[in-house]
Amino acid sequence: MQANTWHSFDAEEALHHLESSAEGLTTADAQHRLAKYGPNTIPEKRRRSLLMILLGQSGDFMIMVLLRDGKSITLAASELVPGDIVLLQAGNIVPADLRLLEVVEMQIDESALTGESIPVSKQSEVINRSDLSPGDRLNIAFKGSKPDSRFERHGADLWRLESIEIPDAVLGTKINIPTLDGQIEVKVPAGSQPDEILRLKGKGLPVFGAPMRGDINIRLQVHIPEKLTSEEKELYSQLRDKSKQTKKRWW
Repeated sequence: MQANTWHSFDAEEALHHLESSAEGLTTADAQHRLAKYGPNTIPEKRRRSLLMILLGQSGDFMIMVLLRDGKSITLAASELVPGDIVLLQAGNIVPADLRLLEVVEMQIDESALTGESIPVSKQSEVINRSDLSPGDRLNIAFKGSKPDSRFERHGADLWRLESIEIPDAVLGTKINIPTLDGQIEVKVPAGSQPDEILRLKGKGLPVFGAPMRGDINIRLQVHIPEKLTSEEKELYSQLRDKSKQTKKRWW
């Protein structure tokens, strides 16, 4: 099978061609494939291993693999085999060419591959075209590239830092948060404080071996402007004066 056709397979087809599953390989199967294909240390010019990734690592470093024998394990990148399911997080280096199975707002720096300095937004959906350049295969993560995501993963939970303006923290607002189910509008209550956490129950990653999902946790960051226009300065001055008057009446 040609390596340039993987983007045209959906997740189930890709797993089928690799004789794998969403639960990953067994240890025995992985050992058999390692003996058959050899370690994942092929030169860049001869990319051969197409591994699987659940969400969006050259050298013998440690990465997280999901799953083997139904468990999450950490092992050297050289021990990866075709059919493994790999978890990528922001800052990881892609260990081999990967067909993305699930993506939550992932961007990847592919400048070494395409020469483009702007990170590429990735997706998991099928792309039904055969004449695509590597840079246009948006459901493939290429070896040596580097993911950049606004989410961090902790188990099945996803964490995200969301910046809001002072008026929005005081008066309340609504923000759009990407999830595996699409964009969700989230209400930010009036009087929200810095580092306050909003929790979206059951909107995180699947919990393997259980019919449930983790949560998405949104940590609010209140943006303090460094520079103000004269009008903004006047408004903040009036607000400060009003606040002082309120405190005097209270005491």
